[in-house]
Amino acid sequence: MRVAVWGFPLSMATLVAATVASVFLPEIGPTIGGFAALLAALFGFFLVRRAQRLTAAILVGLGVLTVIGATLWGTMPVLSAPAVNQDLLGMIAAVAFLGVFARPDDAPSRLTGAAAVWRTGAVVHLVGAVINISAMTIIGDHLRREGKLGRGESVLLTRAYTSAAFWSPFWAGSAAALAFAPDARLGIVITVGFVLATLAMAATMRTVTRAMGDGLASYRGFPMTWGLLRVPLALVVAVAALHVLLPGVPVTRLVALSAVGALAIHVAGTRPGVRRFLREAASTLTGVRGETVLFVSAGILATGLSGLLAVAHPVLPFERYGVPLAWAGAVAMIVLSLVGVHPVISIGLIAAVVAPLEPEATLFVASSLVGWGAGAAIGPLSGTQMYLQGRYQVDPLATTRANVAFVGVVLALSWPALALVAWLVDVGL
Repeated sequence: MRVAVWGFPLSMATLVAATVASVFLPEIGPTIGGFAALLAALFGFFLVRRAQRLTAAILVGLGVLTVIGATLWGTMPVLSAPAVNQDLLGMIAAVAFLGVFARPDDAPSRLTGAAAVWRTGAVVHLVGAVINISAMTIIGDHLRREGKLGRGESVLLTRAYTSAAFWSPFWAGSAAALAFAPDARLGIVITVGFVLATLAMAATMRTVTRAMGDGLASYRGFPMTWGLLRVPLALVVAVAALHVLLPGVPVTRLVALSAVGALAIHVAGTRPGVRRFLREAASTLTGVRGETVLFVSAGILATGLSGLLAVAHPVLPFERYGVPLAWAGAVAMIVLSLVGVHPVISIGLIAAVVAPLEPEATLFVASSLVGWGAGAAIGPLSGTQMYLQGRYQVDPLATTRANVAFVGVVLALSWPALALVAWLVDVGL
């Protein structure tokens, strides 16, 4: 156990370094990064809860069986298994550091009532789109009373936060989808996904304000401050600039590079002691042990399934991957989330099934992000729901029931949104 306690953060630090270095030396990612991720998952296996260990063991066991089956049936590069999700994990670990120095100013909230609800939702959405779950911690800790969040606030946080998955390149969902469709046109995904998220939130905000009950009139929510917004804004600008300068580099690596650069600037400005910095870094990296174990295990399974389906040549009842099939994929991800299947597993399964149809990359990524975000909002066993339950004692089943209407609106809007994505790709915009 002691070896795992230090072995895990050291392996993750190596993975982050390999992810950043692969911006300039691309071959480092699939080699050093892939095996660092595999080693981190091995150490992390002894640090996660029993249920997570069981899930990981099942995924790896099935993955190994499918890899062996594909190798015996056809030609399967076995060593490609650990090189599926290493960029995703490197990005997640690097972004985790942003929550350390993204903190709000001590500013009073000048808005009250419904306006404060709208503003709080906007802050959760925009900040959560960049620094992920750290935003939930910062804002949730401010809003809770006696360690708990009210029903209205839990609904607001889940909807505002998870809808950021529809468009944000900083989310794990984007990285997971891009791992299977690296040629996707990210500009189209971000633009259409942001519009979808905005419309879905606007169409359902009335139900959120009603859930606030009698406290709506005096509700002040969370203030929008420069101290909280400056880090996400700087990161967005940095990633956009790097994407223009290095268009061939995957966005996951650019995000990791930008996050590590922001961390270096912060460390240079604050000059923490070496021991303190190492302690904080180890704690931050250890915080992503659950994601690491799950994503590496799911990556092995997805690789095995992809190889098995490739050599099996299954006959699908579809001639092409269009909007109806893309929308059905999002629905399938949402349904699977209701029974506890993590979206990174769903994406891998769907990617393996539709691979023979050679799906258009941008449409596939857009569909996957809709399924990821909506599934996180409604799935009682999703990471977001489990986080709110553990930290703020929120009932996940109550939040799931409250978000059914929201997910229905998302699905209704996502069909025309996916059609717009397909049209923009066809006309070459």
